[in-house]
Amino acid sequence: RRSRGRSADGDEEENYGGHGLATTTRKDDAGDVLLSARSRSDRGCDDDDCCPPAAAAARQAAAAPTTRKQQPQRPRVHRYPDAGAAAKQKKRQKRRKEAYSLAISDADGSGARLSHSHARQFRFAEQSLSLWRAVVDDMFRLWSLAEGDLLSGDAPYALRDTGQGLQRVQACPRTYAATVSILTDERERATRRGQGGAWVGSSMVHMGDHNVPNALTFLDKYAQVARILRPLVTVLDRTAKLYRADDDVRAFVDRQFGSLDQYDVTVLADFFRHAFDGSGADNFYDAGSCVDGRLTSAWNWCSQIAHKPYYVVFKLCGFNGFDGEFA
Repeated sequence: RRSRGRSADGDEEENYGGHGLATTTRKDDAGDVLLSARSRSDRGCDDDDCCPPAAAAARQAAAAPTTRKQQPQRPRVHRYPDAGAAAKQKKRQKRRKEAYSLAISDADGSGARLSHSHARQFRFAEQSLSLWRAVVDDMFRLWSLAEGDLLSGDAPYALRDTGQGLQRVQACPRTYAATVSILTDERERATRRGQGGAWVGSSMVHMGDHNVPNALTFLDKYAQVARILRPLVTVLDRTAKLYRADDDVRAFVDRQFGSLDQYDVTVLADFFRHAFDGSGADNFYDAGSCVDGRLTSAWNWCSQIAHKPYYVVFKLCGFNGFDGEFA
């Protein structure tokens, strides 16, 4: 069966037979007639009798679901921001600030005998540590002066029960004068730093009374500064190493404190808050913000370390007390 027609390209086309040999004739630039032949199946015949494979392919293509090209979604812009999320964020920040605040009050039931805001307590703790460093740095001179006071015939001693046992109560003018000089220098240094323009707390130095019976007792109290601070620093260093090395410890710290940084802040905030809160005695003369009372508060904090929520981590780090090999 022969038929004539035009192809989609405009060429003259002849079809032969139902199974479709199609010839296409076109002329080239020179006017010569070009002849090409192709099967109807190549052109997508959908006649089952003519080209079954092509017809099956056509039906399959027609049955396939048409997929529309996905357009990229534009970010949804809210005309009004979520005020609820902002409020929750502010509440979380407020709770975190309160948890790490150094503010203390003598009316909150914590045992503190002082009432300081966060900024004032920060200065009080910093000035106390600075004073301790100055006394320890001048320990050799103070020790020489203390021996002179103990052996001096101008200031006899008396055995008295000071509430801490039978003590040798003796005036120590040389050691006292040197200590007052160190304290004066620290007060001036604090003023130059711009720390509120004043020394926080009392400047009273106990020496030769029932609190500090003699110069040797005074020096022995300041010799314990390293025994208070060194274990604290050692535990924080060991916790960081243990946190990185032990998955169980890391999981415990993260679950109880949130992260290693929050654990460190929790320990240090508790130390700077309650080791300098004037606690350790039942009156302001024996404790409080005086020079000797600052160490009394620190020792009182040490005595309560077993009741702290972070004490378990201290034990995991090998802590066994503030006296002994660990110190």
